[in-house]
Amino acid sequence: MSPGDVAGFDTEIRDRTSAPLDAETRHRIVDDLIAGMPTYGVADYFRTKASLLDPQDVTVIARERAGGACVGLAVGGWMECRSTRFLHVKTMLIGEAWHRGPVLRLIWRALFTGLLRDGAAFPPAIVLKTYNPKSFSAMRAFAGVPDTAIFPAIGGETFPAALMSAVRDIAATLSPGRVFDERTGVIKGAADGVTGFYPTLPLCGKAPIDGHFQAYVTPDDRLLGCLFVRSPQAAERILRAFFVPRTRVKDDVTLASS
Repeated sequence: MSPGDVAGFDTEIRDRTSAPLDAETRHRIVDDLIAGMPTYGVADYFRTKASLLDPQDVTVIARERAGGACVGLAVGGWMECRSTRFLHVKTMLIGEAWHRGPVLRLIWRALFTGLLRDGAAFPPAIVLKTYNPKSFSAMRAFAGVPDTAIFPAIGGETFPAALMSAVRDIAATLSPGRVFDERTGVIKGAADGVTGFYPTLPLCGKAPIDGHFQAYVTPDDRLLGCLFVRSPQAAERILRAFFVPRTRVKDDVTLASS
């Protein structure tokens, strides 16, 4: 992704020191996402998860430069379990018209920029709970970097047995008391009331991934996806792929002030 690929979009990075979003801005974000994702249950999603727009460890808001409409939102939080510190990607929403455009890569770039701007170490694990094969497929693309490992292993892949204790700890931390199927990566009941967001399973077009979700994940469940980054070299390769220098913030990323 070169700077020219993201012409027409701006990103705002917020953290817990940023001024809270006012009511008008919160409504505008939700309304824009409802309009941009008409086949998804966005209104009910934010009624259930309104706290996602409260101050978080990192929030990325992507907007069209012309008009300022919100086209994407990502929220991430640092978490600790017995085995590891990890980044929990709490949500990643992108307007349907931009699903195959540069917005996803732009949001990941801004997310990493926000996480690391104060010299924080790259997360040893990046984690999401999802019913969306497209989201897991996007995470799985990182697994092509040497010294990474992706859970669950799908389509003939292997996953290091030594990391399974960390996977169990992450599942217990994110969904305490829920039944976790280590074989499939599914946390039963982990939708936590968000069951109408997807009208149908949003297939990614990759048969092993789509087949796994179709076979094992119901709307009440969530798949636990974990990307383990096992060396500084792997972290640097991921950052380079998104044009995220560790020494400065790119000019086209706006950092929210307090």
